[in-house]
Amino acid sequence: MKPSIPPGGEIAVIGAGIVGVCCAVELLDAGYRVCLIDQAKPGTFGPSKANAGHIAGASILPLASPTTFRATPGLLLDRQSPLYIPLSYRLKVIPWLMRFAWSCRERTFMNGVHALASLNSMLWNCTDDLYARAGITGLLKKPGAIFLYESERSYRQAQTAWALSKTFGIETSPLPVEQLMKLEPHLKPHYAGAIHTANWGVVVDPQKIVHGIAKHAIETGARLIRARVNSIARTTEGVELMLDSGERLERDGAVITAGAWSKHLTRQLGENIPLEVERGYNITTSSPDTSINHALIFADQGVVATQLSDALRVGGLDELGGLDIPADPALEQRVLETARDLFSDLDTTDATSWMGHRPSMPDSLPVIGRAKKTGRILYAFGHGHYGLTHAPATGTLIADLAVGRSSQIDTAPFSSTRFL
Repeated sequence: MKPSIPPGGEIAVIGAGIVGVCCAVELLDAGYRVCLIDQAKPGTFGPSKANAGHIAGASILPLASPTTFRATPGLLLDRQSPLYIPLSYRLKVIPWLMRFAWSCRERTFMNGVHALASLNSMLWNCTDDLYARAGITGLLKKPGAIFLYESERSYRQAQTAWALSKTFGIETSPLPVEQLMKLEPHLKPHYAGAIHTANWGVVVDPQKIVHGIAKHAIETGARLIRARVNSIARTTEGVELMLDSGERLERDGAVITAGAWSKHLTRQLGENIPLEVERGYNITTSSPDTSINHALIFADQGVVATQLSDALRVGGLDELGGLDIPADPALEQRVLETARDLFSDLDTTDATSWMGHRPSMPDSLPVIGRAKKTGRILYAFGHGHYGLTHAPATGTLIADLAVGRSSQIDTAPFSSTRFL
């Protein structure tokens, strides 16, 4: 395979969130010179700052599914559902919802399962290796996850999804409620069933993960440029970037890893990629009397809980609301009330709320690949809930594409051209 970017060339990585810093490290390791461009310090902005911290090894089923399609009308209209669209944004999101509905077809769904299973097959090797190189293995824990179901109906319905996951090698086991309460004694005892999987990890400080990988990138040669990229264009020799400072940069290649802000740049390259903004809410509290021993996923409420190094984080909910609408205080309050409902002795006196912009694709697959019109520009965005999960593998795949070497998996399902 011919290299996309000349060996030893200089590459601009646009966006210093978790995906961007992972790409920077792998490109440096492949022999490229790298400048990492972001208006904020790595890990201080966007979902990389305060996400749930889950590494979801067992999650291979796209949200876009036949089951979700049947439930979507009720979810969108119910203010108390895990998914909500503000009234002012509903017309704007219709094109994306049409793509989402199309992606819920059985065939597209199953193609997505195969693609995500292949990406997850790289997960632990890439994550463990990168974290070791960056000196941050102490921040990664592998306690496994427990999925909780409040009703017999939701527990039974979940069995179909877990049975499908099992055919792809995902191991799970039912967890009796009595055992659940022994493992997680701070939960309120109102669950009809639970499923345990060992294929799940958590990081005890997501921000430190980004800081650590960025630090490693800089120590091994990356240059950090604090700026916003206003424009990007192809040139005969590579790419040209215009920064908000007025500075013009010419590089041999570029990788767009700007998360929910990537669409602004891909449009300039003639690609209208259906990237939407999925706003997630969470609360973090240092409640001294409440701790958990596993990653917890509350399936019926659409929220998760994570034990951080010095706090408990509860978050989730999905609001398709774009980049410009302010955070919804009602949703912040709802997450807080949900957290209180889940745990018997949770002290939320010092709880802080946060809202982040997740880059969401209608078929639940990230975009990893070459730009349509040039191999000098690579894409790595649209990871939705799974940026932390898939970032190390994405960095490896981007380096493979840049160098022109064979990848461990087929990257065609992640190409931006799948929407043509």
